[in-house]
Parts: sequence; C-alpha cells; structure tokens
Amino acid sequence: MLYHRDAYRRRFQSQVGGLRTWQGSLWVWLLDTAFYPTGGGQPCDLGTLEIAGRAFSVTEVTKDGQVWHRLEGPAAGEVAVGDPAVGELDWPRRLRHMQRHSAQHLLAQAFSRVDRAFSVLAINLSQPRCTMDLAGHPDPAAIQAASALLHAQLYRDLPITSFEVEESELDRFPLRRPPQVQGRVRLVAVADPEDPSGFWDVSACGGTHLSSAAQAIPVTVLRGEAVRKGGTRVYFLAGEEARCYLEEGRVRLQALAARFSCRDEEVPERVLGLAEQLADQQAELRRLRLREAGLRLASVQSHPLPGAALRYLSLRPEEEDLLDALATLAADLPPALTVVSAGSQLLVASSCAISARALLAALLADLGGKGGGSDRLARGSADLASLRALSAERLAALAVP
Repeated sequence: MLYHRDAYRRRFQSQVGGLRTWQGSLWVWLLDTAFYPTGGGQPCDLGTLEIAGRAFSVTEVTKDGQVWHRLEGPAAGEVAVGDPAVGELDWPRRLRHMQRHSAQHLLAQAFSRVDRAFSVLAINLSQPRCTMDLAGHPDPAAIQAASALLHAQLYRDLPITSFEVEESELDRFPLRRPPQVQGRVRLVAVADPEDPSGFWDVSACGGTHLSSAAQAIPVTVLRGEAVRKGGTRVYFLAGEEARCYLEEGRVRLQALAARFSCRDEEVPERVLGLAEQLADQQAELRRLRLREAGLRLASVQSHPLPGAALRYLSLRPEEEDLLDALATLAADLPPALTVVSAGSQLLVASSCAISARALLAALLADLGGKGGGSDRLARGSADLASLRALSAERLAALAVP
C-alpha cells in the first residue's frame, strides 16, 4: 500500500475496488491507498476522497484483509465499483502520528539500552500524550537517562527506513523484540554507522514513520507510573505536540512570574514558600477550630444516660466546617454520647457503651436519610426540617429505648 511505500504521500489517485454498508455508513476499499488503517497502537488517517467528481470525508479507516474507508454522506448508488478516486490526507494528523510512532521506537530503544529489562509490553499512540508500558520499574534517574540518550540520537538525525524481509532472514538484524507475524516481515530500522550492528534500532512494525530521527524533535518524557498489571507506564509527547506543550508551559510560567513579580526561574521557590505558608495557616486554622469546638462542647447542657452523658449541639449550616473538629474531641470525652447537627449533616460520637452507628441508624430510620460509620463515630445526612425538630429528649429516647 502507498502508506508503506511512501509515508509522505499526501495526495494520490486510485480506483474503487469494493463497497459495503456497515454501522449505518458506506465503506469503500481502493485498489491502492495512502490512508493508514487503525492498527499497531497507531490511529487511522483521516481526510477526503473525491470519487467520480464528488468529494466525501473519510471519517474512519480499518483493515480486515482490505483497507476500508468510511465515507460521510453518500447514499447507495452514488458510488460504484470501478469509479476513479482521488484521496487527500489530513497531513498535519498524519505527521503527528509519524512523530509519535517514530519517537516511540527511539525511546523504547533508549530504555532498552539503559537496562535490557525495560522491554515494551504495550503502546498507545491514540492521544498526544502517548503511553508505553515497560516491563520492570525504571526510577526517575533511569527515565532521565533514557531521555538524555534518546535526544543524543535525535540530534544526530539518524535515517529511518522500512523494508520487508523473509522470516528466515530476521536473525541478520538486532531486533528489539520478536515479531508478531510470520512469513514476510516489515521492519522499521534506524541506521547508526557508529553501532557495531549498523543500527540504533530495528523493529517489526506496520506503522508509518518519519524518514529521519530529528523530525521527531522534541520528545518530552513526562513521567512514569506503576500499572496494576505490573511494570511501568511511561507518558511522552513528540514533535509538534511536544513543542506546543512546552510552549504552553512557558506561557503559564511567565504568567506566574508576572503574578509573583519575580523571574521565571524564581517561580518554584515562590510556590514552595506559599505552600509552606498555607500549611502553617491550615495548621493554625485546625488549632482554632479545635479550640472553638471545645468551647462549644463545654457550653452544651448534658442529659444523663445510664453510664454516660448525652450532649446535643445544633449548629448553623455555615458552621459545618466544625464537624471534623467536634468529631475529634467528642470521641475522646469521658463516657458520653455526643450528637451534632449542622444543616443537613449529622454527627454521632460515642465514648461510652452506646454504639454511635446504632444510634445513627435509629435516627435515620426516624428522620429519613442515609449514613454509616463505626461504634465510636458515625456520620450521615437527613432532611433539614426533620433535623430542626430534633431534641435532646428525642435522642435520649432513641439511645436508651
């Protein structure tokens, strides 16, 4: 196909070889095409097809032996087998895909050279933030080393070529991983005259690629994170998408620098300073809330229960932020049962034999609502009007039936 013979071909001529209706749309396959079908972790190309003088949008391309193009708009009978076709790719999209895929090959080889254990398990190139799942767990130093090694090769502008070989010839090449196909195998190779093998990387691949490594510049490795199935997922951007990401970051950094009235390089220090101030202020706020919560609890009249005292405190809705502080204090009071309402929120804390969870369940059954918790601490919400009618006497009756 043209997408393999000339990945830079933007416009081409062909002929309709077949038609089918599927998923409510008309699909055509062409005798030859430059449209790459979804596969190998790479998204399909999009663009337009002019068939018998009429232009149609190509909204999806798939392959099941033939390459099928999904057309937007045509009705049955408007396209026929044998019609001449002229295709034109959405070139910026194709270029982004080539930059992503070529960068992935180069970065995978860089990780492999940092540690052979970091082999590729899976890739996803469907979004600007591409992912590559690796075996093993490269730490930040290993990720930085792979990124530096990658860029050293990008700056050398190593040539990238593709070709087919028989399966029996594969051991002539330093394949990064075994191919997943048999028979004739398409290889994508990054030549390196300084490497003893003559290659920086060789991989079996059916995707579209750049003709030289430097066209993928820059490649930004964002981070690595552990994945549940094991291994590490590495996020990266390449080419124009990486450039846009870095440019947007520069603009944001300069906006922050202007806001802080400092130089760009001073922004991290300013942010850390503000974070420390915020942490100190939050600690002071927690201290003040605990103090206020203690004063509020001390001011509440207690009602005797068997082996404990009942305290009921009704707060205004805007005082809901005191609930956490009250929960911290109330659970450690001398034998007591503390109930606090704030707006539609309900807190039950027990430092006695009566279960907070059981009392909350009885309250919610009586008032309507939902919630849960433990024997020491339970929280829920109920109808606001019902909570306003709640009284210490009613609570005592529910606590000691």
